Amino acid sequence: MLAASALVMIMTPALGLFYGGLANAENVSNTMTMCFVSVAVVTIQRVLVGYSCAFGDGSEAFGSFRWVALTGRVSMAPSRDDATTVPEYTFVAFQCMFAQITPAIISGAIIGR
Repeated sequence: MLAASALVMIMTPALGLFYGGLANAENVSNTMTMCFVSVAVVTIQRVLVGYSCAFGDGSEAFGSFRWVALTGRVSMAPSRDDATTVPEYTFVAFQCMFAQITPAIISGAIIGR
């Protein structure tokens, strides 16, 4: 899972390079910036509140704020019911990588507009 997470993390700036090649010359820096900012902003958001909202002990639609900033249950031990062999922090990193590439993919729709 860590190898897959690393590959997705590399894909995010590569997506910026790909979109930069498709865009006009004046939009390349904006395109690259959107992809790199998505890495920074989404990682911070996901660690602070996103993981808790998605996987917290709440309703089916919305978790809770019990694990804000990964405090409480989150540890290096495999503790998830559905991933019994994967450490919790590895699962957090895996989910975070896909959360950060999503706005980078969506940013391709607004290049040059």
